[in-house]
Amino acid sequence: IPAGTKVAERGGGVPPHLCP
Repeated sequence: IPAGTKVAERGGGVPPHLCP
């Protein structure tokens, strides 16, 4: 998971394109 994305921040499994 790329750093700086909401997915990385939350530690969730949602694809980056679903996280603005």
